[in-house]
Formats: sequence, C-alpha cells, structure tokens
Amino acid sequence: MSDFKDSEFDVAFCIGTIFYLDNAGMAKALSEFLRVTKPKGIVLVSFQKNKGMITRAFTFAANAVPIWLYLPIIGLLSFFIMPFSKLLLGRRVSRAYIRNDVLLSLKGLHYGQPFNIKEKFRIKTAETEYSSEKTTATYKIKVPPDKNLDSIKF
Repeated sequence: MSDFKDSEFDVAFCIGTIFYLDNAGMAKALSEFLRVTKPKGIVLVSFQKNKGMITRAFTFAANAVPIWLYLPIIGLLSFFIMPFSKLLLGRRVSRAYIRNDVLLSLKGLHYGQPFNIKEKFRIKTAETEYSSEKTTATYKIKVPPDKNLDSIKF
C-alpha cells in the first residue's frame, strides 16, 4: 500500500483476503487501510469467524503439508468428499469446487481476528456464495473527521 498517499481514498475494502495474512499482517493491513482512507471515509473489512475442531484440524493439516504434496492429496480427497457435499456444505457442488474453493482455500487461512474491533463497527455480512454471516464477521469503520484513530482503538 506504500504506493498510495495518506487519505487518498473515500472507501477502502477488503473482502475475502485479509484472513490469508498472519496476525501481524492483518493488523498492518488494517492500519494501512485507515491511513489511505480520507477523514469521514469508510473502511470495510471481513474476517473469518473461528471454526470448529474439524475445520481447524483440516486447516492445520493444509498448512503443514508442502504445496507440491498438498495439490495431489486434495485432488484425491475431493473425489471422496464429493458424494457428501450436500451434507457437508449444504448443497451439491462439483469436485473442482471442493478441490479449489474448499480444500485449496484452507492453505494459508487464518480464523478470527488478531485484535478487538469495537462491536459498534460490526455489520451484517452480505450473503454470497463465498461469505455469509455464518462464516465471516464484517466491520464498517468510519474514519473520524480529524483522523484521530485513538477513537477507533483496536
């Protein structure tokens, strides 16, 4: 974000990507969004909500295995998971969807948020194929007119 000047944008948004950064990266990214957003501007950001034990175990395994080995493993796993897609995902999906959008997306994924954002900034997450109120927590942060970020306090 170093290519952008302070207070350059009216709106900054990050939907579907910040949770691939580690905790320090997430905090730095949010600080940068606030820096490049104009006073009275809006920062919109979504984080993955914490997940259950099975999902966390799959994510741990995905991150522990080198990518060159993980790709053939998920190709095979997707074949076995596909018949259970309706039960697991709530709808029937293709093998490619399971491989690429579910299993591959676990690689590098981090759940939760590394800092506390005040509840007053929390808004309902839009329902889409890739995010929903069940899976993500979205925040709409209005940048103070004086750019005094102490009032936001993370």
